[in-house]
Amino acid sequence: YTVTSYQLMVFDRWGSLVFQSNNPEQGWNGRLAADEAPAGVYIYNLEIVYQTIVGEDFYSASGDVSLIK
Repeated sequence: YTVTSYQLMVFDRWGSLVFQSNNPEQGWNGRLAADEAPAGVYIYNLEIVYQTIVGEDFYSASGDVSLIK
């Protein structure tokens, strides 16, 4: 399959966007700009649109990740 659209967003516990990527090969490294992100729970939302032999399909996932130090 071929990815035609990709969006990964990570939010802090207050709902502020701390990371966003449109590149399937770029994930969040637990940093906020050049600094380490504070320990805590972060929410992610992932949406992928991809082309298959029979047409376009959609995948989405969301959840949380705990960043510990």
